[in-house]
Amino acid sequence: MGAIVSFLILFLGYFLPSIIAFRRELPNARKIFLINLILGWTVYGWFVALILASSGKKQWMVTLSSILAIIALLAMIAIPGLLSSRRFQNN
Repeated sequence: MGAIVSFLILFLGYFLPSIIAFRRELPNARKIFLINLILGWTVYGWFVALILASSGKKQWMVTLSSILAIIALLAMIAIPGLLSSRRFQNN
């Protein structure tokens, strides 16, 4: 019984961005679902799908460039020292 409940919680958590997109009746809900399904395991893909699903705009144009921009921003935040001032000093 505990395994079933754990599986359901993980399943719903994994597909939370897709659930939000379909509940909000977003025009790009299928694209968000595909991003969530294919890239959700990378965590970055999950956050991209969540950001797109939670966006205040119902007419968000999901393009490859917007997805890559969000992934790049998340990578810069997640990798320590990537944005540090030491990197840009040439002493």
